[in-house]
Amino acid sequence: MKTGILFAAKPEAAALLSSGFFGWKKIGNGFYDSRKTNSILCISGIGQEKAAKSFSELAQECGKIFILGTCAALVPELPVFTFCLPNLVVQHEDSTQTFMPDSELSTKLMTILSSLKINFRTELKIAAIDNVITSKEQAQDLYCKTNASIADMESAALLRQAAVHHIPTTILKTVSDNPAAGISPFDKSKNSSLNKWAENTAKISADFSAIVKLLLS
Repeated sequence: MKTGILFAAKPEAAALLSSGFFGWKKIGNGFYDSRKTNSILCISGIGQEKAAKSFSELAQECGKIFILGTCAALVPELPVFTFCLPNLVVQHEDSTQTFMPDSELSTKLMTILSSLKINFRTELKIAAIDNVITSKEQAQDLYCKTNASIADMESAALLRQAAVHHIPTTILKTVSDNPAAGISPFDKSKNSSLNKWAENTAKISADFSAIVKLLLS
């Protein structure tokens, strides 16, 4: 079986797709195959519905799946560019509904991050959200409701599908913005690259390429 690599947004996977190492061949809308590494890369699109649909398709070909991408920090002390390996995923509207990433795959990612000397955090909770968080107030409210340190739009739906398909799946997310600290991707009032999701994600994407290269070698 192949290894699946899933991103929500194409900019997150830009460096990976442009790398000649993998020899990606497009095999469908948002799907790319690498015979060299026996893997499939999927760009699902943003949102839980698109993520769930793409995961189901990926599950037909893959025996394990790694979910990579960016996230927002819900606590001010978590800096932009921090890599996060959450151990619990929670739905923001129902904090009793939780999902756990595969611990063996997470440990493999920890080993790779350590070998690349990339700083990362573990033992974090990630909350699933429906819309981008743009203010301190929104971040604080979500943290109070869920006790999650980070948030994204897809992880809960993806791990729900992983349970349905009985496929080992784990998550690696990198903080691209921190609304809890006043660093919002839509804040145009400050002339700082830390407020620009696209610029932050371009830097993060290069690290993802190096991580996946080791993961699939």
